[in-house]
Amino acid sequence: MLPIIMGPDSSDSKCVPMTYADPHSIELENLRIAYYTENSFVDPDESVKKTVSSVADVLSKEVLEVEENYPDATREFLEVSKGLNSFAVNIKKDSAPDSPDIDGVVELYPTRILDVTDELLAQAKKSESVPNKQAMLGIEFFYWGMKLDAYRTRIIRFMNNYDAIVCPVAARPAFDHGAPSEDSFNALDFLSYTHPYSFAGLPSVTLRAGTSSDGLPIGIQILTKHGQEGLALRLGMLVEDALGGWQPPSI
Repeated sequence: MLPIIMGPDSSDSKCVPMTYADPHSIELENLRIAYYTENSFVDPDESVKKTVSSVADVLSKEVLEVEENYPDATREFLEVSKGLNSFAVNIKKDSAPDSPDIDGVVELYPTRILDVTDELLAQAKKSESVPNKQAMLGIEFFYWGMKLDAYRTRIIRFMNNYDAIVCPVAARPAFDHGAPSEDSFNALDFLSYTHPYSFAGLPSVTLRAGTSSDGLPIGIQILTKHGQEGLALRLGMLVEDALGGWQPPSI
């Protein structure tokens, strides 16, 4: 499927030309891989730590070097995320424009999107701040965008030293169906390992690499440099072969 969906489609401006590397043809012996479990946001379960360590052990038998290391830049993702997402804070809800529902893929309707955007911009100019509160200025959002660019650059520079990163998908094993409740759900437990790399746009493969004491799957993710999806798949296949990968539930 990947060779079919990758690359430009003459509609989405964010899709760029890419060369597909067949995972089965990728050599592993000269690769350098970083791995970690601690991310400075949450303390992961011991079962998660052991699972990541077992993945590192598997990879160390096939690649040049596996080193425990952590990209310090990811500590900044929460600040940058909150900054970018505060663009609508302190704006009166009844004065903010309502985003319309658009059926289908937006890239297929550029003219319609332009028209809708013009309408939203006109409405946005009439938005009002909550009394005694200051809404974000456009210039503030511009500088938050600069911080995002700097964040992405720092992640890229970390990747100059490695071919891949291995870390948990979440700080906890999977939870039972229907749990946790909204009251007990801690977003940092389940998002603080994946979101920092979503911000940077790195390719990622996630897979089951372990099992908790109560039989629930423990996921890990393998991240590579931009355009190296084939390598992520190759490493994921190796780990699945060694540790079992997906397992059907015992029901």
